Amino acid sequence: MSVSLFSSLSLGDRTLRAINVGLAVTGQNIANATTEGYHRQRVDMRPGQPTDHVQYQMGTGVEVRRIERVIDFALEQLILESRASAGNLETLRSAYLRLESIFNEFSDADLSAALNNFFCAVEDLSQRPEDGGARAALVSAGAQLADTFRSLANRITQARAAVDAGIQTAGDDINRYLEEIADLNRHIMISEDGGLAESKANTLRDRRGALLERLSELIEVTAHEQSTGSIIVYAGSDVLVYGDNAEKLELTTGFEGGINITEVRVASTGKSISAYGGKLAGLMEARDEVLGSYLEQVNTLAKELVGQFNFVHTQGRGTANYETVSSVIAVTDAEAFLYNAGLDFEVRNGSFNIYQVSADGTETRHNIKLDLDRIGGDDTTLNGLANAINTEFEVTPGSGDYRIEARVVGGRLEIHSRVPGMEFTFGEDSTGVLAALGINTFFSGKDAFSIDINPVVESNPGFVAAAQSSAPGDNSNAQMLAGLRYERLMRDGTSTFESYYEELIGALAAESATLQDQYANQQILRDQALNERDAISGVSIDEETINLVTYQRMFQATARYIAIVNDLLNTLISMV
Repeated sequence: MSVSLFSSLSLGDRTLRAINVGLAVTGQNIANATTEGYHRQRVDMRPGQPTDHVQYQMGTGVEVRRIERVIDFALEQLILESRASAGNLETLRSAYLRLESIFNEFSDADLSAALNNFFCAVEDLSQRPEDGGARAALVSAGAQLADTFRSLANRITQARAAVDAGIQTAGDDINRYLEEIADLNRHIMISEDGGLAESKANTLRDRRGALLERLSELIEVTAHEQSTGSIIVYAGSDVLVYGDNAEKLELTTGFEGGINITEVRVASTGKSISAYGGKLAGLMEARDEVLGSYLEQVNTLAKELVGQFNFVHTQGRGTANYETVSSVIAVTDAEAFLYNAGLDFEVRNGSFNIYQVSADGTETRHNIKLDLDRIGGDDTTLNGLANAINTEFEVTPGSGDYRIEARVVGGRLEIHSRVPGMEFTFGEDSTGVLAALGINTFFSGKDAFSIDINPVVESNPGFVAAAQSSAPGDNSNAQMLAGLRYERLMRDGTSTFESYYEELIGALAAESATLQDQYANQQILRDQALNERDAISGVSIDEETINLVTYQRMFQATARYIAIVNDLLNTLISMV
């Protein structure tokens, strides 16, 4: 009988020990109710191993098998995916909001207003072609338009640079998280004896899970647990963490479009990380395909405006004539065919006219032909063009004495009069070479960054080419310039300059609204997954309070049980 009483005391002892573990776990849950990444823990209790008797088995109370996390692994993977999608969409959404902010910054004097003011000034000049005030107003409106283009391009570029800095930060963060996850893998394998131990390193696993969630916001990953307790982390088919080994992302920086461009690749495979989701892929898409795309469209508008306006401008003349002029643009090689000489605008086979204007006002037309048919290997170079002009204006063939002389200096074509009182002007250029070189043009530049007023026109608005002859009141070229406003020269002949910009703004608003909706929907999905996890793995203070009361009652009952057994033992001993 005494053996049975001592066994009863042992049963009570084991019960108190189990209750103590339960109380400790409950306290741990309450303490970490708001801790990031913490999963509620519970005590896995089971009946103790019974003892065999002749006619029955006697229970030995309760024993703690292990302390386990309450976790749904499928839900955890869903949360990783939802965080990656939300991180990606939030980044793109921010890029569109930044773009809208940039375009709205110019709302009082935006590009649309600047284009309207510019073409209104052109139309005003067409009605008053000899009015110096109308010419000055056009130059001023053109300068304002160019400044708006440059400001817009620079603001978008600054936004791209900020996004690129974010790419570098995200890449560094990913590398740090991968190293930390690999290190936790090592500690977990040691703590769990390579998966052989019954107990689990719950705290280390929670830390690893929290890091995995932070990582998933930056890059979409999947995680597979091994029997050793470590996890393999994948991004697509690339292994980023295996055991205690971490892959490294390689960040390389180039220079493009006036900013640093960071590329991120998996070091061992060279695969671009942009192929995967998450914030990092969103940043790269925002820099290149969102901000980069709209910058390209603004550049396209500026280039087409410069090219088309200058081409028409070179067909005419102003109220002032040239004594000397130098091309704004320099070629890369004066001996290269002009279409291979690094010019930004197209040149083609044809001719242009130089009008020699004598001191008495007499005009003589000289036609300069360019061979740019790409046949026979004898096409015109810049040096060849200078020679053709000199040949045309040579006083006596072979004399080397020119009325008007052309030469190439530093890759630029310079033309000047060698006869006192003699001037010259240009017209009827079918080749586009004057516009490409920046001679007799209104604008300079090739895109939104470089667009400006030709310095010659800026210093003397008399060079604004409103006429195509010296006849008083000739406004024919100004009318052609004004007509460019209504020509469909953009998007393969479907849009005018102004409608192109309006379509750009409309597309931006539509795409931004779509991203807003997608992000809102993804937030709902992410929050649903997080709420579901909270219901399963989160700590409920109410539930833990109930557990505390339960353990308290168990402790009281067990203590009473031990006291009774102890009284019985004392009674037995007193009988001896």
